[in-house]
Amino acid sequence: MNKNVLLLACCQGLITTGNILLVTISALVGQLLSPSAALTTLPVAMQMAGLLMATIPASLIMAKTGRKLGFSLGNLIGISGTLLGVWALRESDFALFCVATTLIGIGIGFATLYRFAAIEASDKPATPFRSSWPVVLSQRF
Repeated sequence: MNKNVLLLACCQGLITTGNILLVTISALVGQLLSPSAALTTLPVAMQMAGLLMATIPASLIMAKTGRKLGFSLGNLIGISGTLLGVWALRESDFALFCVATTLIGIGIGFATLYRFAAIEASDKPATPFRSSWPVVLSQRF
């Protein structure tokens, strides 16, 4: 097996795990920091909005600049969001936490393309089974 395929499958698994954790934690943080009970899940909604806004532009950026630079940009945005989230938690700033989850969602939007990079890195031609195994394998981590 190509080591890049395994690495990309592991990355897909880590980002899926991180996404699930963030959804869980964001709702709890929203409950603690939100000025209103109606806004409790706003950080989760902002994360999903960031993911949705980034997926198509991420693929266009990667088509133009390459996967390596695209994933680096996505990771930079995601890490920036994470650091901003830590700061927002330290300051108990709900609005800033919502911005942070949006940035993390954008990073996740880039990372959803790991599975396509794994297919491209594979030595074997893509078939429906081979196209789905990076996603299935990522769920095992």
